[in-house]
Amino acid sequence: MGQVLKLKPKERFAINGAVIFNGPSAAQVRVEGDAIVLREDDIIQEKEATSPARRIYFYVMLICLDKPNQQDYYPKLIDFVYDFISTTTLHDVKHTLVNILRDVNNDNPYRALQTCKALVQYEFSVLNIGKGGAKAGGGKAKAAAKKPAKKAKKAKKAKKAAAKKKGKR
Repeated sequence: MGQVLKLKPKERFAINGAVIFNGPSAAQVRVEGDAIVLREDDIIQEKEATSPARRIYFYVMLICLDKPNQQDYYPKLIDFVYDFISTTTLHDVKHTLVNILRDVNNDNPYRALQTCKALVQYEFSVLNIGKGGAKAGGGKAKAAAKKPAKKAKKAKKAKKAAAKKKGKR
């Protein structure tokens, strides 16, 4: 059994480092074999690696996408993991960072990338960093935070309108 990807029109994805562009209509692709597949939402650019967890995510992503050159990315990954471990006091974060390195060292970079994704989301929720639309979970958290404020604003307007109407009678 392979991976089945349901693609949106014009969606991009990468298979073992090769970027593939979908055409103008939705499509379904089945990928057989031992391939690393990353969807467009899972890929970040170096300029988007603006926090400790996102820098680690970026280098694990490069290791996933560019196996022949992973020895070039590994020392940077080690540096960023070491920096993060030495500055955090959170035991769970340290344990997560060790798991990421273990998975990379055991040639399971996709699993390490999934752990990195969770770490980025955790970092965002704890530090409330990033801008709207940030990948790896940043945009979703910010959008969810705006919803209650919009509802409260609508309720306040409705209450004002009702009071105004009542006052005219």
